[in-house]
Amino acid sequence: MTKRSLILAVLLTLLLFAWAQAESEFFKAFTDNYHELSTELANKPPAELAEISDFVYEKDVATFTFEQGKMYLLRNVEGRPTTAIFLGKGHATIDIPTHTERISLLYASGDSVVDETFEMAFLHFSDDFDLRLKERYQFEQTELSWRDFSKSQQGEFFFRPIVAHKYDNHFQLLRSLYERVEDGYFWIDFNRYVYSFDPSRPEEVEVAYEHEGGNIATTRGAVMQRREKAIYGDDRVSDIDYPTTALAREGTLVMGGLNGKRVDEASVELRLQINKDSLRFLSVFLNHSLKLDSIYYNGASVDYWRRRNFTFIGVILPEYRYSGDTVGLQLWYHGKDYRTALPSVENPAPSPHILTFDIPSGYNYIMPAMVLGESPRSKYVRYNVKPQEPYRMFRFQACVTGYD
Repeated sequence: MTKRSLILAVLLTLLLFAWAQAESEFFKAFTDNYHELSTELANKPPAELAEISDFVYEKDVATFTFEQGKMYLLRNVEGRPTTAIFLGKGHATIDIPTHTERISLLYASGDSVVDETFEMAFLHFSDDFDLRLKERYQFEQTELSWRDFSKSQQGEFFFRPIVAHKYDNHFQLLRSLYERVEDGYFWIDFNRYVYSFDPSRPEEVEVAYEHEGGNIATTRGAVMQRREKAIYGDDRVSDIDYPTTALAREGTLVMGGLNGKRVDEASVELRLQINKDSLRFLSVFLNHSLKLDSIYYNGASVDYWRRRNFTFIGVILPEYRYSGDTVGLQLWYHGKDYRTALPSVENPAPSPHILTFDIPSGYNYIMPAMVLGESPRSKYVRYNVKPQEPYRMFRFQACVTGYD
């Protein structure tokens, strides 16, 4: 290597190191904020407290009236609270706009409407809920008493990310918090109901219900678009504004295991189109049994958040991308289940894919459009797959040959 080449290589390494350091600082702050949302409230954390009355808060199709009681504000992130506990007298009404969703709610809760009085409520938010409160009431610094928390801790239980959740609630709250606006994230648990508004979901509004006391998760009763979009009917699903669309998936899967069903190595490029005005936090989904090793963006490792055994992956790009942009992600992973071996996004539209399967010799795989190729690996057979029909998900059958 020449002296000039060596200098250029060192400079490039320093630039990449500086870029990685900047990103790691952001991700470190993100991680700290994520863990702040898990602060144990039973340990008398600092809080703000006010006596409130006749406070009405509308959130899309829901109206909450806090008639009389005390309101705690807790867990400050970026200088503002993200959690609230209300104890007193309140009332909630939720307008379910379509017959289909009312029937779905009836199945989940036993009633097709929501018109409830409540004595306690547990909230998480990154909208203007705290600002609206502080416009009217004087809050004082205090500590959350264990007795007050114990009255409402069921809501905390339902919010904490568990495997049954499609999304990671903490991640969804934080991604909205970094763009904190009036139209931000809002989640409330009252009685057995959970109402949530998430601007980062394709269908922003959700009403869930704790079907039986002690359930580990609530049942999704009604899911719909926000009121201003008015996309409610089942015949208008194609009009839903998905944050991203998968354009193509291309990669190599190296199969293994005694039954040929294990993905030893996977390297897959997922090309996405951005549909929202601006987007930095991407939602990607991968079968929970497939273990993610790394994600690359523009040739460099990118930050992502995924809890163990979660299908949901929150990818954090180093910069915002805008409507119409194309983003390429390279995902590396492995695992024991190949039934849904490719990553996907919320948009159910199928996308073309080109795959290469390196299969141990002696195994047969059955899948449309498989063509024998030249394998660079010893004791492996390579197949190339380029189906004429695009699929969002697919399965293929493996079997061992050579036995009587």
